[in-house]
Amino acid sequence: MVVKPNPKSFVGIFVTWFVLIGAAVGIGISFFDVVLGSAIGTVIPILAYAYRYKQYDKEAYELTENGVQVSKGTWFSDHEILVPWDRVTTVNYQQPFLERVLFGTGLCYVDSAGSSYSSITLRHVDTALPTALRDKLLAGDEASQHIRPNKPAAIAKGVWNGLTSLIGLAFVFFVPAQQTTIGTGTVVVGAIIVSLVLSALTAARKIIDDVALHYECFTDHVAIRGGVFRKQHHVLLADHITDTASDQTVLDRLLDVERATVSVAGGEREVSVPYVALEAGFIKHIPRAT
Repeated sequence: MVVKPNPKSFVGIFVTWFVLIGAAVGIGISFFDVVLGSAIGTVIPILAYAYRYKQYDKEAYELTENGVQVSKGTWFSDHEILVPWDRVTTVNYQQPFLERVLFGTGLCYVDSAGSSYSSITLRHVDTALPTALRDKLLAGDEASQHIRPNKPAAIAKGVWNGLTSLIGLAFVFFVPAQQTTIGTGTVVVGAIIVSLVLSALTAARKIIDDVALHYECFTDHVAIRGGVFRKQHHVLLADHITDTASDQTVLDRLLDVERATVSVAGGEREVSVPYVALEAGFIKHIPRAT
C-alpha cells in the first residue's frame, strides 16, 4: 500500500504561509524601494511553491511486511526511512480544524523505540492510511473500559486556565498603557482587547476539544480519540507501555478528578490523560508491557 500526501494540503498550506511572509516582507521593503519590495514579495512564494512541489514529488508512504516506509527528499537529497513493526510504540493521527474542513486530511505521527528515527510524520494524509496502520498493529478486540473526561472538571479547569492567562496578559499590557499618549494608548488598548479575545477563544477551543475526548483501554493498546476543532486518534501499544502515574492539583482534588500519565518506550514519551474521575479507576485498566 503506497500512499502519496494530498497535493492540495501538502503544497497549499505551506505556500499560503510563504505568500503571507512574502507579502509582509515585500510591504516592509516597499517603504524604501517599491520595485525591490514587489520583486521580493513575488519571488518568495514562487520559490516556496517550487521547493514544496519537489518535496511532494518525492514523498510517499508505504506499509510493507517489514514496517512503515517513508520516502522523502528535495532537489539536494533523498531519504528512505523504515520503522519496523515491532518498534512502533504509538500512532497519533490529528486533523487541525481548517485542514479537515478544507481538505479532509491530517498528520499521522508514528513514534518508535530503539530505531534511528524516534518519530516520523506522515504528512497531509486522509483517514485511510492511519486506519490501515492501526489494523496492522492491533488485534481488534473490544475495549475493557470506555470513559469520557469529567465535563464539569474539564470546563472548570479550562475556565481557570483561561482566566489566569487573561489576567497575565492584562497585567503585561497595563503598565505600558498607563504610560502612553492618548493616540498611542488607543492602539495599546486595542492590542489588549485583541489579545484578550484571542486568549479567550483559545481557552474555549481547548475546553470544547477536551470534553469531546474518549479514553479506551484494550488488551493490546490504549486509545485516546475525539475532539471537535482538532480531531485526534492516539494509539499507545501495550507492548511498549512501561509506566503509569497519576497526579492531582489542588483544583483536581476539589473536583475529584486526576490526571493520568502513560510512559511509553522506557519513558522516552509521556502521554497525558486529563480530567479522569477517580471512581473510574482508569490507571488500573491500562495494559502494560509484559
